[in-house]
Amino acid sequence: MLVGMLFDLAFALLVVLAAVAGIRRSAVLAGIALAVVIPLFGVVQPRILPGPEHWIVRTAHLLLGVIAMVMAARLAGFVDSARTGAARERKLRPTRLLRGSKPRPAEGSLSQSDALSRHKVVATDGDGRAART
Repeated sequence: MLVGMLFDLAFALLVVLAAVAGIRRSAVLAGIALAVVIPLFGVVQPRILPGPEHWIVRTAHLLLGVIAMVMAARLAGFVDSARTGAARERKLRPTRLLRGSKPRPAEGSLSQSDALSRHKVVATDGDGRAART
């Protein structure tokens, strides 16, 4: 019972994080409903269908827990992608260059003037020998 309560608290916290991250309202509302229904169902569970058919109630409670676990995994993925998407946008935001400074090419790449200086025009004279110009 304690494990279920801890899971439900963690699930409710994840739903709050999803709401803060701006995840779809329908997913957040479904998570809130599930976070409320699961513990209520667990408390009322012993009084529903007492006797040999009580396994049906236990299975339904277990199924609700599995659904909440799947939903928690999906919400965590949504929150993570929203967080990394925001970080990616911050990285791609253009920065202001200082006056007179030129943007440096990426390491290992050549600037346009370096690339042109490496390729010399080669002409041949009448004897077939290469003559540099």
